[in-house]
Amino acid sequence: MQKRLFKTNESLVGVLILAIIVIFSIISPEFRSISAVFNILRASIVSSIVALALLLVFISGGIDMSFMSVASVSMYATVRLLTNLEINPPLVVVFLIGAVVGAILGLINALFVTKTDMPIFIVTLATHFIYKGACLAFIGVEVLDVPESMISLSRSNLISLPMPDGSVTNLNSSILIVVALYVLVFLILKYTKFGRKLFALGGDTVAAARSGINVPLTITLMFVCAGVIASVAGILNASLLRLATPGDMIGNELPIMAAVILGGADSAKGRGSVHGTALGVLLIAIISNSLTMLRIPSYWQKAVLGLIVIIGTVLQHVLGKKENA
Repeated sequence: MQKRLFKTNESLVGVLILAIIVIFSIISPEFRSISAVFNILRASIVSSIVALALLLVFISGGIDMSFMSVASVSMYATVRLLTNLEINPPLVVVFLIGAVVGAILGLINALFVTKTDMPIFIVTLATHFIYKGACLAFIGVEVLDVPESMISLSRSNLISLPMPDGSVTNLNSSILIVVALYVLVFLILKYTKFGRKLFALGGDTVAAARSGINVPLTITLMFVCAGVIASVAGILNASLLRLATPGDMIGNELPIMAAVILGGADSAKGRGSVHGTALGVLLIAIISNSLTMLRIPSYWQKAVLGLIVIIGTVLQHVLGKKENA
């Protein structure tokens, strides 16, 4: 039973989550409240979605450095466009416009990768700085009047519970969008040809090409899908904050990468899973929330996240050796 329990990253992360919950529940009674649970879930809404975009690239054998820039540009460009046009479309239309922007940015990544044959890491690092520069050019030009449909989403709660002190703790309805996307990506990876092709690319690109897989097309579709998913995260971020700030999401790449790596994603072997990513995001959210509740300075929180990335990488290496033994 112990061998099965510690056979995969996912199971290790699950055990680690339980251990951290027990430890911090003893240290801080606040951690045991339903309010703390809702805070953790709310804090992981945007990061959960962006992690899915990164997961697709990891599975294909690459490391994407531009995913947060894509989310930020998609968010700001969409909200700025709607504000300049002075229109208030339904929320679905807002997401569709953001998806178009995200798809275009993902397509740019794909074109550079497929036409130049450069590594995904190098290409996305370059486009990250390009997209980041485009955002920073508008620093100080925040959009405070987001469409009413986005504000309505921020006010819509799936659960509202009264607390003993008379306050009310809420869980925003956008958590349903997170669940829907995770189910969709799971089904795509498990039951579609595109999903199987992604894993094949990550396993061995040359062998995948020889087996008849159209590698450039698969990479292009992967980047477009990742761009669309990142755009959803960006729109949700603007909705929950009720404003769009250029570059607001840029610089938060480390916690997302830590979550995906801890969840078992390995770009070197083309491995990764939706449930592992969900566990990784939850673990990072719990740790960040717990350190904040304990009033640990932000710079030490970043140090902890860096340590987590190293631990996750080492765990993958150790588990990989056990599998090959």
